Order: sequence, then C-alpha cells, then structure tokens
Amino acid sequence: MSIAVYPKMLRGTINDPSSKTYTLLNILLSSMCSMPSKIVNPCYSDEILTLITALEQIGIKFKSIDNSLIITPTKEINTNTTIIECNNYESILMSLILYISSITKHISFHGDSSIFELLDKTTLDNLPITFLKTNETLNVTHVDLINEINLIDLSSPFLIIGSILYGLYNKQDLTLHINRNLINSPHLKMLQKVLQLYQINLMISEESNIIYLQYQEPTSPHKVIVEGDWLQGSHYLAMGMSNERLIINNLNIDSYQPESKFVDFLKSKGATISIGNNAIICENSFLTSTNYDLIDCPIISLLMLTISTISEGTSILYNYINLSDRYKKLNLELANILTSMGAKITFTDKDIIVEGVKSLEGGLIDSHSDALILLSLITIANYYIKPLELSNINDLMKKFPYFLNNLKSIEAQIFERNL
Repeated sequence: MSIAVYPKMLRGTINDPSSKTYTLLNILLSSMCSMPSKIVNPCYSDEILTLITALEQIGIKFKSIDNSLIITPTKEINTNTTIIECNNYESILMSLILYISSITKHISFHGDSSIFELLDKTTLDNLPITFLKTNETLNVTHVDLINEINLIDLSSPFLIIGSILYGLYNKQDLTLHINRNLINSPHLKMLQKVLQLYQINLMISEESNIIYLQYQEPTSPHKVIVEGDWLQGSHYLAMGMSNERLIINNLNIDSYQPESKFVDFLKSKGATISIGNNAIICENSFLTSTNYDLIDCPIISLLMLTISTISEGTSILYNYINLSDRYKKLNLELANILTSMGAKITFTDKDIIVEGVKSLEGGLIDSHSDALILLSLITIANYYIKPLELSNINDLMKKFPYFLNNLKSIEAQIFERNL
C-alpha cells in the first residue's frame, strides 16, 4: 500500500491506542500464572497477534470478549512445539528464547534476518543454551539450569524479560548482570512495575549493574487495564505543534513508558502543552533549538531528529554514538531522507547537529523503510512544500494499524492506493 499525505491544519481529539509493550508484558506474565487473567483495552497489533500465536502453540488459551482478552494458562504444556515464528519482531524473539526453550526438547525460532543480527555470538554464548544460528533461524537443542546470566553486552531490554521468564518457569532465583545503559533504562522501571502486579519483586542494583529475581510463583492480578501507547502518542503530540489544537486522550503523564520523556523534549523547544487527567492538549507552537541526550529514550531518537529539522536555530542531539547499532542505522537512514528534502543535518563522532529550516521539499519517497522512520516523516506533514508520498507503508500498517485511521478521524488528507 502507498499513501500521499497533504498539508492541512488539523483540530480535534485523538484516542491514543493501547500500549504494545504493556500488552506484551502482561500476556507473557499471565501465561505463567495458575489462574486466568483479564487484560482490558489490549493492543491487537500484528506484533501482539504474533505473540499470541506463539503462546497458543505451547497450550496457552486466549479468548477475546468485548474490549478484553482472557488468558487461561494450561496445566498440560505442549512440549512438542518445534517452530516459533517471530516475523520481524525483536520483542518476541528475545522474550521467548529462554522461556520456550525451557519447555521443549528442540525448538527453532524463525524470523527476519534483522532481528537475528541483534543476537551476536557474545550474547548467545552467555546464554545457558546449546544453539545453532543462521541468518533467519535460531535452533536451540538444550537449556542448562543456572542461577546467573551475563547480559553485559546486551542492548535489548526484551532479553531481560525473557531471562526473568526463564527463572520463573524453572522456579529458581536468578542474578542478571547488565550494562549501565540498561540498568538506568525506563524500560526496566516499567518491567519492574508490571512484575509487581503479579506479586514478583525485582531488585535492581544501579551501583553494581545487577538485577536480582527471588523466585515467587506468579499470581494473577485477575484484571489489568492497559494504558495508552506513548510511542504513538509522542507522534500525535509532535503533530500538534504544526496544527491548530490536538487533544490526545489515554495518555498518562506519570507513565513509566520511556517515550513519555518526549513531553520534556517538546517543552524544551517551547511547545505549548497542557496536561489534564489522562489527556494532553498540544497547540500550534513556535519551536526553538535545544540540546538533548538521545540515550534517554533511543526509540524516539528519530522523532527528536525530525522535529529538530523544523525548529528555529541549531539543535544538538547528544550521544548518537551510544545508541544501539539498530538506532544508529535508522537515524542515518532518516537523516539521508530529510537531507534530500532540504534539511541540514551533520553527524559528528558523538552527536547529531541539526540546523533548523522553515520547510522541507516533501515529494515521493521510495520507501521500504522501518515503521519508525515513516511515522516521523508523516508527523511533520505540514512542513512539506509538496505532499509527502510514501511508496510502501506495509511495515507501518503492521506495526501501527491505528495510526493513520486516527489521523483520518480528525480529517487529515491522506489518500491511499494498493500497490
């Protein structure tokens, strides 16, 4: 599918979709409880549906009723599962490796080559598994039971939840050694908060970079309400800067989701923002330059880069050098696209320097890009001289199926055609 997005001043209310990460964490932990759990307002993205399919293969039962997902654990786990399809979702591969490998005698994880690049030999050698890895497959033939795992070279927080699931399934205490960036990560704080819902205490030592899990049987919270997704919410808020007035519902300013830091970023640029009860109002604003540390929230580093290109003055985005290889690559790809439209972006050894411009060229982008790049490009639609045309948005539609429909609900001019 391809789209053309035309500049148009928008005004209205957007209901932010549910958080994928909160949905994913609650599904994983509910699958380990002895009693059913009810997840209210879950996200049903392709990523979550892929996870549900994987867990159904080991016997977990799912039932959708109204706006809720009922998860019923099984007493007879299927140990004969042989293939888990992860598609292109790092979260599923990383969170299920140790968990499902502990259940089955021989398991193969299959998916896009991009997610297997994240599992380098050092990381795999530190896991308690016997494995064979190809470009698109990880075969696990044996799992050892150990009480300590070294994840010091890891950049993905999802392998942390995967290791915790391994400890819970095997009913043992577990010590995890992780790097300094992850020990201070908001993702870890969010995981800690969700674990508490299941009566599981995760102790975090920031001084020694250690996470300690003392085994306790997961207890179903019976009912969990999923909050709004701050990743998409951040893009809606950024869009409010160039429109008349947007109200974003279902955004909790006290959320542990790391993308909630984007409010501070916008405020530092002079954005006009009002915070209400589970809603944020964003109005047309004159954005100025600012300096910001990308390592605070790598997943919205692309959005910070995009917004900086249309802000007055020179912005410096620090610590580009400390981003994971994936986010370095995505930022560079996005910068090349924006530069082709007239943006002024320079990469130094450590940082990104952005000189703001008043408008960008827009036009046709021959795009098979990551969904995060497409979200960022669409967000600044009102700054393009020509309509933004994206030749392929399949990845965007899979990962963020509600994004475009929410924009259409406030009469954004988006025209679609099937390829």
